Amino acid sequence: MSDTLFDLDRSMFTKPAPKTVANVDWGALEQLAFCYTATYSGNNSGIRFMLTIEEARDWCSSDISRGTLHGTRWVYCYTSVANFARHHKGDADAYPDAEREGRPVIVTKGLTDNGQWDDRIASLGLTKIAIHEFAEHLTRLGVVVIA
Repeated sequence: MSDTLFDLDRSMFTKPAPKTVANVDWGALEQLAFCYTATYSGNNSGIRFMLTIEEARDWCSSDISRGTLHGTRWVYCYTSVANFARHHKGDADAYPDAEREGRPVIVTKGLTDNGQWDDRIASLGLTKIAIHEFAEHLTRLGVVVIA
């Protein structure tokens, strides 16, 4: 008597080839944050810039990182780059080999930062990493950045 529903020959099954795992520095990606604005109705601006996690906490808790526009209240929020990379799989379509390579993908095309926050960020002693600088910072940590 068999202990399976179907008597199948195990040789019919092959193991998939092991994934190539890229050298991704997840620890360093946990220390960086993408900052974006969000409204109380749930809309968001998309990524505006990057800070360290500590700086993002300072920025997002500051009164100068929130306001009201046309009657809609908004605030700056952040997520770690590692969290974004692990959960935002839509960008992987832009680089089909990413999953096989074990590399996260960040697409910056269409993201905007007109510099309007630069003085306010600097007034808190924080150092913004602009969108055009993402590749310089993230590529060396194992992230594919597509502009």
